[in-house]
Amino acid sequence: MNKNLQDYKREYDALDTKCNLSGKEALEAVKQNGYALQFVREQTPEICLGAVRQNGYALQYVREQTYEICLEAVRQDGGVLRFVNSNMFTEDEIIELNGKRYKLVEEK
Repeated sequence: MNKNLQDYKREYDALDTKCNLSGKEALEAVKQNGYALQFVREQTPEICLGAVRQNGYALQYVREQTYEICLEAVRQDGGVLRFVNSNMFTEDEIIELNGKRYKLVEEK
């Protein structure tokens, strides 16, 4: 194998390792940057919650949405409603969750 190909393989292997986070490493990564969730191999509810608490928009990378994860994401930023599975919240819940956000804006 020539030197350039060996260098490429070494870089690829390093990148592949970074893109397959798991366990404590994944939890720490998403607490620093919620978008790191897209590189987490085995998503747990704890890791997903950590990600959406850091950045609600990380919800778009959650593979298995739960009510708790979606609720936390929407509380963090109401704009993420577009990433929530359509059957997760009732219409009244959506109005309540988003209504609080707009009420704060209007009070300024």
